[in-house]
Amino acid sequence: MKVSDEEVTKSANAVISYKGYPYSQTEFNSVYYNVLAELQKKGATQEQLQKFEQLVNSAPIRGGHFNSYSGD
Repeated sequence: MKVSDEEVTKSANAVISYKGYPYSQTEFNSVYYNVLAELQKKGATQEQLQKFEQLVNSAPIRGGHFNSYSGD
């Protein structure tokens, strides 16, 4: 199965939506690693995985922080 670049971008945007308040670092990490594993399972290339990571890492943390009151 081939993964499109559009799917990589959509996946990154889905993860980015969990990056910061009101979500905890644990919630973000859970979504991040599940989406990354799904992309790998679908056959994303190494370049696509790097693009995914770059998009997620370069996005700002919403609200400047994660929710520290969510049980982390």
